[in-house]
Amino acid sequence: MNVPAQPRPASSSGRRRLYASLGLIGVLILLVALAWPRRWYNDDTFITFRYAAHLAAGHGIVWNTVEPVRVEGSTSPGWMLLNAGAIAAGLDPVVVSHLAGLIAALAGLALVARSGERDLGLPAWLAVSAALSLALGRQWVIWGVSAMETTAAAVVALAATVRMAREVEDTVSAGPCRRPWVSGLLFFSATLLRPEIPLLHLAAGLGLGAVRRSSAAVRAIVFSGTSHAALLGGLVLFRLAYFGQPLPNTFYAKVGGLQPVEGMRYLGQFLVQTHAWLWLPLVVAGVLGFARCRPLAAALAGQVVALTGWIVAIGGDAWEFRFFVPLLPALALLSAAGIDAIASRIPLRRTALAAVLAAMLALSQAATLARPFRNFGAVGSAADMRAQADEMLRQGRALAPYLSPADRIAIGWAGALPYVTGAWHLDVWGLNDPEIATRPFERGEVLYHRRRASWDDIVARRVMFADIYNDFFFRRPYLPPQVPQPVMPWAKDGILVYCVEVPEAGEDRFWIFASPRPQEEVLGWLKERGLTLRYATPLRLRPSG
Repeated sequence: MNVPAQPRPASSSGRRRLYASLGLIGVLILLVALAWPRRWYNDDTFITFRYAAHLAAGHGIVWNTVEPVRVEGSTSPGWMLLNAGAIAAGLDPVVVSHLAGLIAALAGLALVARSGERDLGLPAWLAVSAALSLALGRQWVIWGVSAMETTAAAVVALAATVRMAREVEDTVSAGPCRRPWVSGLLFFSATLLRPEIPLLHLAAGLGLGAVRRSSAAVRAIVFSGTSHAALLGGLVLFRLAYFGQPLPNTFYAKVGGLQPVEGMRYLGQFLVQTHAWLWLPLVVAGVLGFARCRPLAAALAGQVVALTGWIVAIGGDAWEFRFFVPLLPALALLSAAGIDAIASRIPLRRTALAAVLAAMLALSQAATLARPFRNFGAVGSAADMRAQADEMLRQGRALAPYLSPADRIAIGWAGALPYVTGAWHLDVWGLNDPEIATRPFERGEVLYHRRRASWDDIVARRVMFADIYNDFFFRRPYLPPQVPQPVMPWAKDGILVYCVEVPEAGEDRFWIFASPRPQEEVLGWLKERGLTLRYATPLRLRPSG
């Protein structure tokens, strides 16, 4: 009698893979639970939305629709195109950007887990633990739901780096690989999201070249770089033809000198507040243990060194560690590699030691979520930036019934208020103005505002309503000497300051602005719109007599 064959029990490796897959699903769910309630935006988010809205309406890539000037004031043309499509489809760009960023953050976790196992040779559970430490880190959580392109650029750059490492390995081991241009295309796609991505490509190539020195490896690296460079060349030609300059206008507005002292402070705060100083021994162990046998580790190490050096050189950023986000997946992978390298020194207790180290790393990252960001210098938290953007949205909505695209305003907050009102706007910090962006670099100014307009610019651009206190609305009709905020640097002694009551603004309903326009013109505008003037008086920046 034939006995039916009994089903074979699942192999231990199959069970481990199943558990790892379930663990990764749990990590993805955890990130959604942590991130979505923390979604936010800042004022600059609405700069991209304004360009996207103008593009969707058929005006092209312009800042103002009246007397338009072509200017690339958004650092992310890819994100602008995404939101232009969303706006054209009748969707809310804030919601679309939050969803896109969260999807990118989830894809980044999956890519970390997959590349950790496949490309670094980590045990499946340890690769998932790398994704877990990334998901628990404050910066990955908040920037994934910032409505900005930061996380999407980081994930596409990681995918490009992984692909490039595979292209080099495949070329060395089996001859020319299929579609060797894919990594270059991916790096270019990431460049459309963030302009510093070419530095990551160069650093990955140098890292790979340091550990794979054969002519075949060099050919693969050069081919990747050449494909990216060719696409970048096309982008530069488009910019020259359309905007008249080869780089985004924000580059000219922000870049102007080395600021290593501010950069070292920014780096030091990153190491302390993200507990990165705890990972450093693991990262070093991962690089030493894996770089020669696993080229992805060498590529990631090159990126960490290069981007960190660039961040220090330019003086960091004014936002909560945004510039370090592209390095977070690399640090998570290299830390996991370091755990594996350290644990392998004790074979009898390898898994237990690795589990303890992975748990410590995950807990250190969870602690960054439990404690609020600590502001330092000009660097503010996500919560502060959200509050600032909400205030500008409130002020913009109060003015929107009165302002048209032909009405000219000048205010330092270039995002939410100009976006909501649709008014013609002079960006006094030059991000959206190609003339101001090329002014001399002023080292004494705030980190990210080193070039600015003057009162003569406000006069020449025929501005009607100029912000001189970094806000338009106040709770009381303060006279100029009583306004509880400092005068902005473009203000000039003797200019006429107005206070107008705007009922729609609620408690903070007193609109205080300066205007170079003739007084009768300003009063006529107010009368046409039924607004009440409380006073008009000269600004005195120094005692008279």
